[in-house]
Amino acid sequence: FKCERPEWTVADGITFDNMPVIIDEYALPCAIDRNDIIAGFINGKCRGVAIQPRYDEGEGYWRFNLPIYGVAADGNSGNAPKVELRYYSALQRGMYVSEPFAYSGGSILGRNLKGQGYRPVWK
Repeated sequence: FKCERPEWTVADGITFDNMPVIIDEYALPCAIDRNDIIAGFINGKCRGVAIQPRYDEGEGYWRFNLPIYGVAADGNSGNAPKVELRYYSALQRGMYVSEPFAYSGGSILGRNLKGQGYRPVWK
């Protein structure tokens, strides 16, 4: 949906462990721009923000490095919590929201060196 660029900040009191996530351009719902921003949410609370993607010379594509804080403490009985991604596209001047998905971190969203990887479902 169309909107102005959001000003997301990580929720107060989130200081424990984090889940590093690499989100490459192949995981995104539209073309990437330097002014894009992406954030991870758990239970409606912002847990991480990545501003401005960077170009990975070695891999040859754009990506965001997104830390999502407090993941382990939010899981129930050892299950990973559901993470929702919110992506603002400067080119489209609009917001995309992913379907919530269980994710434990330390991986790539989009593709990896073998061309495989998880692609979020965008609403």
